[in-house]
Amino acid sequence: EQYRLFGGDRPDSRNVKNPGANLKWDYTTWDSQMKFKNLEKLGWQPDWSRKVPLLVRAMVSDGDLMFVAGPPNVAQPAGHMGDARLRLENPQEALAAWKGRKGALLFAVSCKSGKILQKMRLKSLPAFDGMAAAQGRLYLSTKDGRVLCFDAGEASGSD
Repeated sequence: EQYRLFGGDRPDSRNVKNPGANLKWDYTTWDSQMKFKNLEKLGWQPDWSRKVPLLVRAMVSDGDLMFVAGPPNVAQPAGHMGDARLRLENPQEALAAWKGRKGALLFAVSCKSGKILQKMRLKSLPAFDGMAAAQGRLYLSTKDGRVLCFDAGEASGSD
């Protein structure tokens, strides 16, 4: 499975059906019309959705852009049904990526369209929930103890 980002206008809470409904959040119920069945019960559907090939460990948005960072998702399930989805063809490679031995990825995604606008490779994993965006800059703390700062003028590169 891959992480799925989705976005859209936040609904007015007065127009949301059953705002206190006790829903079981099962993101595997993405149907053929690209709708989350549980979100539909709340009266909201995302404007866009996109899979990202990383295990999201940190995420932040400045309103226009969403930044996500984490190790690459290299896991290869042994199958697509039942227990086979839980077994991996490449468990050692997947564990190495999770531990940071394969570096990390940082994506800048348009909140309006979901388009990936920028990709960057990082040498170290981001700290869990270790990102902040302020005054046109992105701050990212890493597991190796550094704080990286990117400004809006930086178009490419790596740490």
